Amino acid sequence: MISFDPGKFNAVLRKSFPWILLLFLIAFSTSFLLIRYTKPLYESRSVLKLDIKSEASLLGLNNLDEEKSYNNLLSEIELLKSKLFYNKIIDAVDLNVNVFTIGNILDDERYHNAPFKVEYKLEHPEMFDLRFRVQILNPRSFNLSYTFQGKNYNSNHDFGETIRTDNYEIRLLKTPFYDPDARDSEFFFRINSRSALLEYIEENFNVEPIKLNTNTIEISFQDYNRQKARDLANAIDTIYLKYTKEEKTKANSQKVEFLNLQLESTEQKLSDFEGYFEDFIIHNKTSNNYKND
Repeated sequence: MISFDPGKFNAVLRKSFPWILLLFLIAFSTSFLLIRYTKPLYESRSVLKLDIKSEASLLGLNNLDEEKSYNNLLSEIELLKSKLFYNKIIDAVDLNVNVFTIGNILDDERYHNAPFKVEYKLEHPEMFDLRFRVQILNPRSFNLSYTFQGKNYNSNHDFGETIRTDNYEIRLLKTPFYDPDARDSEFFFRINSRSALLEYIEENFNVEPIKLNTNTIEISFQDYNRQKARDLANAIDTIYLKYTKEEKTKANSQKVEFLNLQLESTEQKLSDFEGYFEDFIIHNKTSNNYKND
């Protein structure tokens, strides 16, 4: 029989209390830091059913049909994860400039609600992916600062003014989301290079097969901005369906063109044969008449 000794329990508890308290403090502090200083990551998903037709099942070759469906799914997944398709996403979706609000702890992207938009022309390739800091001074002007090749640059400008240097031309224009009362607000914008956008899509985009027998796949996109993740997932869905439709239309057009060429070739051959037989019949009749005479 197990006996309980209250005195011994209290002694062990008093001796272990600092460690128990320390563990609780560590757990609480870790949870607080994670919640306070970690951005939530959002994921948007979409399910696509592929229009893959196989004639193997009509011949009773079910195993070949399944293998072909699997290979078709793999080829579609490879297409979706290719640089070719990533470039189509970049061309279709405006991801060239990101604008962020600078916070005390975390920066927040102003996706589709930035107080200003950026028009630019970069002459130096190293100006891409650079962090341009913007401090709004008043409703008319702002301060622009950045670090380039180890040097700090700082200057005041007006909204709508074209800022010209040897390396770029940049103009900031206010949008309907500009708050005239938000003075001394700090932002930064980044003009993305093609390689940075390709890397961003590759890291946050995922595609997986769901059911082989129904030819369905799931695409997903992750981002710290909920609306951006949703928009990109929807865009990828639309671009893929449009691309496959165009490719199928192109393939069908090529098939029709090939069949028309074959038909023309066949008609020409039939016409040649018809002429040949007519000549042969005429020639033979003429020969027979000559012999009978």
